[in-house]
Amino acid sequence: MSVRVLVIGSAKGRLKDAITKISSLNSKAGPFQVVICLGDLFGEDEDEYFQQVISGEVEIPVATYFTIGRKELPESVKMLVAHGGQVCENLFFLGMPLGSMSTEIRETRNLYYG
Repeated sequence: MSVRVLVIGSAKGRLKDAITKISSLNSKAGPFQVVICLGDLFGEDEDEYFQQVISGEVEIPVATYFTIGRKELPESVKMLVAHGGQVCENLFFLGMPLGSMSTEIRETRNLYYG
């Protein structure tokens, strides 16, 4: 069985746009089993939508893994990922640059080394 992976570039902090795009692409071209977001997923502001995402009020339809970009992660995200890498249901941090993290994505063992 093949695993369908969607890879998207930096959201440049536009979290709502990124999640909307993931949902749309998953509906039109999917289903995908995994999404990988490269670059800055989160912006500097912890706005109302951001709070809805981390509290689980916003559905993320596919297991989504993100890397760190040029900006630091928001403090609330740092606290959440410090205990296993999960921000909320279906949203996971792959690890810090110049480090590594081993994870299992949909029964496929992966090693992230940045």
